[in-house]
Amino acid sequence: MKTYNIMREIHVTHGSIHDPKLYLNRLDRQVERFSFPVKAAGLDSGYLTSFICHGLVQRNIFGIIAHPRHQNKKGFLKWKSKYDENRDVYISTRRRAKVGDNGP
Repeated sequence: MKTYNIMREIHVTHGSIHDPKLYLNRLDRQVERFSFPVKAAGLDSGYLTSFICHGLVQRNIFGIIAHPRHQNKKGFLKWKSKYDENRDVYISTRRRAKVGDNGP
């Protein structure tokens, strides 16, 4: 049996609304509207939140969520670096200071 992925719905919102806040409500609406069982959902890394994961588990849906990439600049990974609060810099694993790179 072949299976196909299809786009089931488009829901337009303001740009200030974060997509994961709406996802579970939209998923419930689609399940109700189209009356077919959802066994798995593939999502990008922006949907990797505890709220989404918990909601998928409650609905008995297997979530396939992309791993987030934490690389901000070529070769620089914040999660492998230490932040020096006094100098307001990140110190990389190669011990080079990244001045002014204090974003999230």
